[in-house]
Amino acid sequence: MIPQYFLVENRQPVGYDAALPGFGLCIYHVDEDIGTQNDDEWYPGHTSFGHYLVALEQADGMWNLEQNINRGDNGDPWPGSTARTVFDKNTIPDSRNYAFLNTDVAVRNIGPSGSTMTADLEVSPGATFPAPANLAATGGDGVVDLTWDPPSGGGTIELGYDDGTAESFYVVISPPQGDEYFAVGFSHGSAYTIDFATFYMRNDIGSNAMVDVFLVGDAGGVPDLSNVLGSGSVLVPGTSSGDWYTFDFTDVGMPAGGVFYVLCRWNSNVMAEHAVGADANAPDGM
Repeated sequence: MIPQYFLVENRQPVGYDAALPGFGLCIYHVDEDIGTQNDDEWYPGHTSFGHYLVALEQADGMWNLEQNINRGDNGDPWPGSTARTVFDKNTIPDSRNYAFLNTDVAVRNIGPSGSTMTADLEVSPGATFPAPANLAATGGDGVVDLTWDPPSGGGTIELGYDDGTAESFYVVISPPQGDEYFAVGFSHGSAYTIDFATFYMRNDIGSNAMVDVFLVGDAGGVPDLSNVLGSGSVLVPGTSSGDWYTFDFTDVGMPAGGVFYVLCRWNSNVMAEHAVGADANAPDGM
């Protein structure tokens, strides 16, 4: 028996449901290892790691039920008052399990609320990617040129980056101002599509925290914050001593020679003191 699973149902103002505060697709996260309900539930900024036996994944991402703010509202069902049409590992709330591991569960293309609703329910493992052949790099700090042959059979290429220079100092921010970023830039001679970015974060503050992820264009060799190509947030558990996290972008197309940057920052709601690592290598500082 699998103790954790997701339950999806359509709730409309019919019969006993007529008095519900909102209508649409309700997504529940069930953990049958929890024997009782309680009021000491986790939500962003709260240190408790408790959770419900049956938790309603509230589309508006406000965690009002966990905070005892109300008994539900029209932002809780999907798409709801915030018009949310996707529930997966990158949304808020997300489809990871209570150990913050990916479940490969997604509910996409959620249609308008009504007596009949449509949505795509997905349970699929992540894709694996063949390695490119004859990969070579021109070493050195700053710009690093990579060349490779396409993998056999074609397909997606996963590109990793490390400039080989350890962090030489840390900039401490308390509280965060919302404009301190980790950043790294990429360019390619051919047209390409960006599918996802993976980054390394460590959380020592003892409570869960959100990291904002941005995909932005170039402004003369520096990130162009006015040209956001994609964005979202990833939860980093308060118990993380350092781990890799992945954010999926929705097939962002780039022209040949196009430059993009992946930026990460601690969410401005993280009020605890935190540090941004840096080194002498502009513009990445990573």
